[in-house]
Amino acid sequence: MGNPSGRNYMQVHVIDPDAARRAEISRLILQNGQHVEIYENTDEFLSWRARSGYVLAFEGGEFRPLARLNEAGDSAYATLPVAMYSDEPEVERVIEAMLSGAVGYLEWPQSSDSFERALRDITKRAEVRRAKFERIEKAQSLVRGLSSRESEVLASLTNGLSNKEIARNLGISPRTVEIHRANMFSKINANSTADAVRTGVYAGLDG
Repeated sequence: MGNPSGRNYMQVHVIDPDAARRAEISRLILQNGQHVEIYENTDEFLSWRARSGYVLAFEGGEFRPLARLNEAGDSAYATLPVAMYSDEPEVERVIEAMLSGAVGYLEWPQSSDSFERALRDITKRAEVRRAKFERIEKAQSLVRGLSSRESEVLASLTNGLSNKEIARNLGISPRTVEIHRANMFSKINANSTADAVRTGVYAGLDG
């Protein structure tokens, strides 16, 4: 079902052990113009190895998918934003979920209009989170292509050191620093120091 506004919505991955509730959530998501994939449990979702969109997962009783997604390590959760919903959201669990990186937490059931507004808000936050993940992945990929010395120069630059300070710390001449710096700029497609520092920050080289 197309979205009348023409906006490209993100795919939603719904994890819920209850078939009826899962179907109702999916129906409302489809009404909102988004594509939905459904899963009975977290392991089924993880086996799918989704790499786009975001996760909307039910939490209740002993069913705690966010904890399972966190345990999965380098999995879909490492790159996909996650939002939660529950029929009895406890304050402690909401706080725990948000501190663990969830982009939202909904109470269910709620009216169609309220759900659609909440879904739009979560989608916006998920888009911001996904864009950040993509910048991090790109930066890390670029840094992996650097030599060890070029990586050291980028890390030093990211932490605010001048060429002279970098040279002194690495035990090389300022001219050699300039050569490594020029090569590094070329490899990470940096047109300025600000570009290089931005890549370094997203790659986790600050600090």
